[in-house]
Amino acid sequence: MEEPARGHESRVTNISSSPVCMKEYQAVVVKLTRHTREDEDTLTDLLNERSRGGWEPALMSQDEQRLTILFSRSAVAEG
Repeated sequence: MEEPARGHESRVTNISSSPVCMKEYQAVVVKLTRHTREDEDTLTDLLNERSRGGWEPALMSQDEQRLTILFSRSAVAEG
């Protein structure tokens, strides 16, 4: 942990009584069929379904056989 510079006061905030904002993640791997229309329908359904649950695409990666999508949404830690 970094030390505060000399002459500067360090403040500590008590956050135990307030909720902590965190992120929740979900990874989905979609196997591509090479049938464009079928792949479009699958991806559209997936994005709409996750969107209704509050998930947003955060990262996507694709190779010849599959598409990997990382979704995220805000979560509140209970404590």
